[in-house]
Amino acid sequence: MREVMIRSFMNLNPWNFPVIYRRMNSLYFKNNKKSPVIIWLLFHLLLLLLASRGLPFKINTSLISILPESEETKELSRVETMYNDSLGSSMTILVGAADFEEARTVADDFYSELIYMENIQDISFEMDTEILDKYQNFLFEHRYRLLSPDTQTLLEAADVPALSERALITVFSPVSMGRLDHLEEDPFLLASDSLAYFLDQSVSSNTSMTLRDSVLTREFEGLHWVLVSMNYKGGAVDIELDSNPVPEILRVRDQLSNSDVEIILSGAPFHSYLSAAESKREITLLSTISSIFIIFLILYVFRSVLPLVFTISAILFGVVSGLASTLIFFDEIHIFTIVFGTSLIGISVDYSFHFFSEWSAANKTGKMIIKDVIPGIFVGLLTTMISYAAFIITSFPLLQQMALFSICGLFSTFLSVLLLFPYIKTAGERTVSCSNAALEKINLLRNRFSLSKISMLILSAGVLLFILFGMSRFELSYRLGDFYTMSDQLLSWEQKSASILAHESSGIHLIVEADNLDDCLTLEESLRDDLSRLGDEKLLKSYMSLSRFLPSRRTQDYNLSLVETVIMPSIEEQMSILGLETAVPSDGFADPPRYLELDDMNTLLPGSLLRSLHISRIADSYYTSILLFGVQDNAVIKDLSGKYQGVYLVDRVRDTETVLKDLSRLMIKIILISYILIFIGLSLRYKWKKALLIVGIPVISSLITLSVFMLAGVPVNLFVIVGLILIPGMGTDYLILLFESGKRGNRVMLSISMSFLTTVLAFGMLSFTSIASLFGMTVSLGIAWTYLITLLCSSMPILRDES
Repeated sequence: MREVMIRSFMNLNPWNFPVIYRRMNSLYFKNNKKSPVIIWLLFHLLLLLLASRGLPFKINTSLISILPESEETKELSRVETMYNDSLGSSMTILVGAADFEEARTVADDFYSELIYMENIQDISFEMDTEILDKYQNFLFEHRYRLLSPDTQTLLEAADVPALSERALITVFSPVSMGRLDHLEEDPFLLASDSLAYFLDQSVSSNTSMTLRDSVLTREFEGLHWVLVSMNYKGGAVDIELDSNPVPEILRVRDQLSNSDVEIILSGAPFHSYLSAAESKREITLLSTISSIFIIFLILYVFRSVLPLVFTISAILFGVVSGLASTLIFFDEIHIFTIVFGTSLIGISVDYSFHFFSEWSAANKTGKMIIKDVIPGIFVGLLTTMISYAAFIITSFPLLQQMALFSICGLFSTFLSVLLLFPYIKTAGERTVSCSNAALEKINLLRNRFSLSKISMLILSAGVLLFILFGMSRFELSYRLGDFYTMSDQLLSWEQKSASILAHESSGIHLIVEADNLDDCLTLEESLRDDLSRLGDEKLLKSYMSLSRFLPSRRTQDYNLSLVETVIMPSIEEQMSILGLETAVPSDGFADPPRYLELDDMNTLLPGSLLRSLHISRIADSYYTSILLFGVQDNAVIKDLSGKYQGVYLVDRVRDTETVLKDLSRLMIKIILISYILIFIGLSLRYKWKKALLIVGIPVISSLITLSVFMLAGVPVNLFVIVGLILIPGMGTDYLILLFESGKRGNRVMLSISMSFLTTVLAFGMLSFTSIASLFGMTVSLGIAWTYLITLLCSSMPILRDES
């Protein structure tokens, strides 16, 4: 049997579809009518079995994770993931009122609700006496090793009078944050000076907020704003957990807000949750509208439940197959993949339409219909899959997921039509009558679009001038903001929050790598002089690093030696000035020395800040981060990072936009290659003139779409280019089907018109989504132009020849 199969296919023309199907039928289906069903079941069962290894699967809703990685971030992929998770879990609440006490009271009420919410950690609101005492006790215990930069400078200059005067001012000041109960053991008040420094660095650093009545506050635009900050335990990726606190936070905000109190929410978890909720609504709405329209269209044209049942079943198995194939290659599915995937409904239904348009003719069996339609839908499947396959070679995970989802979903639908639909019984008289009525309308439509040669020339000239005028303004956009359209409320909150906090985050940070944590701290300290110099030159506003709070062991030893050589000889004199007895030496000089370690920082630093500065140990290396604020010249920072081995600059916005630029150019090349491959493949099936016409129509449609965008001021970004790649894959189907139709032109035109309506609806609905709007707009416009041009060309003599 195997030898018979091989001989049967060896000398077979790969484009001779009727012969191929006849031989497939004789080899596989002749003696066993259940073979097609078994093959269909085996394919889907195998797919589900492979995908089951990834169960239960996660739906990723993180906005950060949809961004493509640059070469720099690929090298530090795990490090960046941990860093982004740290930043992506941060949330802030700003409570504003005309009266400070009212703002503080409402913020206190909000805090009282937050402490009982699940998955909330590191809540920071009030610097009460208990927290302040904990700070002071810790800094007193380590006062010789933790010196502020000002104290260190005075000690290096051996300026004991200045140290003494500073301590006296604090002692006799009526308002002082420092404690005096340890004055005998710390007459120079080193702990008090460190307290002021670390409070400034860890609590209100790089913001305009100041401490008042134990809370961070600022007066802005006539309102007093009080800050409450926290972190979400799950991170932005797991925002869909049932214990997600964001809905509860939103409820409390609505409850506490009134005409006198304004509450602003800011942070990635709010964006992820609200975008995920919006995506869910979009998925539900798109799926519902598409399904209702398909149901209505099928019932209207065929007036039979049979096509409806088989079509909906094929779509459902296509969607399930798409999800399964994605799970095989990815650990999680991004929610925007599912949003994009809803367009699969509009594409996959095409194969069913082509089958049932032929089925609605009188006395045609399923096997007869498959023999007629398999050439068109098979070539159409190949061209569409070629378009989607182009996404797999990109470095964009979202596009890769979308490609796998669509390719496998379309192939599943194709198998359903090929292997299951032949079992459908012949159409009834009512179906035939209703479909004939639809055919008459299609014939009338084709006649209305039938133009004379002169009219076609004039129209062609007008289209050419429009394209030339529009494309003269062609420009690609690489802005990161084009990827995600923020809601008006979120945009307003983020803008106002940035203004109130005056947080000049540049989105740039340095990653420091070393063999151990202490070496990371030492390397950070080596960078200080350069960073301080950039600050003096107004090229950098400020920076924050772990070594500012946790000095390296080398620096701790150095601080201890400064105290031992400068402070200790002057203790008796300082005690005399203060009228105190001689102090007893502290255990800070114990042997072996008690070094400060990372665990000690849990007392000194908020958890969110500590996680953003200390990334972790990964494999054999330790990683820390230096946050940069108010960067004026990125190139200067890049040059600085190049001076040190183990220091990497991460500029997420610039790196991502560079990747988008390179990716966009690559995709343009892929478009050209796709057209060439499709043309070569079609030339093997048809004459080169027909192949050129088939490929030429999507080209013209794409150029018209781009011209419309240019004249309308719509940015042409990566999603537009992605849409342009799909136009040849789907747009070539129309003429292919017409060429394969022979004398069945009107009936094929009916299926083409139905396919056009569902495709434009599916992608047109994407135009109203938050992330896929430009993609949906591009494909829907491109397919619309393709259909209209196909109608104009459908009366050409070249299409009346039998293939």
